[in-house]
Amino acid sequence: MTETNSSEAFPETPSAGTINAGVPNAASRFDWLFDNPIIIKQTRVRLKRSSLFSWVAMLALLAMGHMWMEYQFGTQRYDRSAGYTLAGMIFFLLIIGSQQTGMLVGSTRASGMLDFHRLSPQSPSSMFAGFILGGPIREYMIFGVGSILFLAACAFYGTFLPGAILVLASILVMVLLFHGLSIVSAMLARTPNVNAAKGAGAAWGVIISMMFLGPLFSRAMAIDRLASDPFSFRYVGLRLPWYVVFMGLGAVAFVFFAIAGVRRLKDDIRPSLSKKQAIAAYFLAILAGLGFLSAPEDTIDSAILGGILIGICAFWVLLSFILIPTTAPERVAYIGGLRRSLRLGHRRPGPFEDRAVNRWAIAAMAGLLTIGISIATFIMSSGGEKGFEFPGASSATVVLVVIEFGLALQYFRLRLGKHAGGAMLLFIFVMWILPIIVGIMIISSGVANITDSAGFIAMSASPFPGVLLGSGVIDETGIDSKSCQLAALLPALTAVFVFNMLVSNLQKRIDKRILPEHSAADADPFAWLDQATPRELVSSKKPKASKSVEANRQGD
Repeated sequence: MTETNSSEAFPETPSAGTINAGVPNAASRFDWLFDNPIIIKQTRVRLKRSSLFSWVAMLALLAMGHMWMEYQFGTQRYDRSAGYTLAGMIFFLLIIGSQQTGMLVGSTRASGMLDFHRLSPQSPSSMFAGFILGGPIREYMIFGVGSILFLAACAFYGTFLPGAILVLASILVMVLLFHGLSIVSAMLARTPNVNAAKGAGAAWGVIISMMFLGPLFSRAMAIDRLASDPFSFRYVGLRLPWYVVFMGLGAVAFVFFAIAGVRRLKDDIRPSLSKKQAIAAYFLAILAGLGFLSAPEDTIDSAILGGILIGICAFWVLLSFILIPTTAPERVAYIGGLRRSLRLGHRRPGPFEDRAVNRWAIAAMAGLLTIGISIATFIMSSGGEKGFEFPGASSATVVLVVIEFGLALQYFRLRLGKHAGGAMLLFIFVMWILPIIVGIMIISSGVANITDSAGFIAMSASPFPGVLLGSGVIDETGIDSKSCQLAALLPALTAVFVFNMLVSNLQKRIDKRILPEHSAADADPFAWLDQATPRELVSSKKPKASKSVEANRQGD
């Protein structure tokens, strides 16, 4: 009786996803889509016949009802019916779809299933794809049915179908941006609330949205004009339709939303964007803003040119307020990074590591903002009836406001920990909002010895009206632009020096507490697991021993 080799009797089959020495299988490349557990579950839950048919029937009946009314009254303006249909689809995807995406992420976090997904072989990018495609999967199906009705109405009216398809693509890009924002916002919430996104009366919301958005798309922004004769403007020196520019910029923005979502889904400790990614996003935003500027025509007034330039600068500043919090580590994270660096033989974390202070990142953003303002000023001053010269003091104020915000946020996070948000709001109120209130009170007081110029100068202590009043865009009696420039520049410059000193002193206090633990060559590699609280780590006093420890010492 001969023995058979088990390996010959039962030959081993290649593992799923590998064929012949690790060559990836074609099907495994799309496992993030077709074998995604989140998408599979949401498909079974949200694509039931009863609920799906009711929503599809609602949109289809409303759309076909509009088309029947156009035919019945003999107007045959099916582009208006297409506008009403598009309004319904936008409501489904933007409102209900974003709501469902936020609810899915919040419920997954609250139930603990997110930790299970992290421990599973599923990658964070696959999880992000599952949430953004699986959460609003019913709304995507409704969007597909509505797109057929929309294109049918456009075809009946004779609208340019490729343009109508590009309009749908632009709406889809906008929807992806909103859904990505919903995922990042749900992951940034400290306490996930499953019921926060729930709402009642969704059916009435569809009808109301079609009543208000429908006339908007059918009259003021007719589908026929959007698709056949789209609005175009000069971008990077080329005359481009609006949907080409919107889809290009929206796709770049969605990439950074996806990066932030993937990083947060990987773990809750790391920031949404690394310092290098935040700087790259800011650099692309500077380029995008400069693309809207071109050599202005001679018929444009200098005040209009100044308003355009200030609007671009305001967008850059607001974007920096969104990106800077991703570069400022919390107190516990900074202390952990400092201890890890000391164990590895380094003095402090690298300037662009996640747990390093954000001064180098702020310097990079401030440099990019300075270059962007300089190029924009050169473009605006090269044309127009008079041209527009952005004053140097006002441009310096814009840059200093960004540095001031970043240093203040870093100091409050290192010093106050979880209470940094409240302290930052108080700082914004005192430095940026209170001067506006004081200036308005002075102007409206009507005191004979106080002129309007004093009120405008007091109001200029806030950087936002200070830049606007000091730039010369508003030319009225009683406004001294030089005094307004100085009133806006001095507080920002002072705050930058003060918070930079405070951050440096706080770093020295933390170093004084942490460095003795790692002075020996054989320092404990698990010293960061001690019982010292963050308050004790930043305190100049040594922590007091407990009563039981004191009693033991006296007994010895």
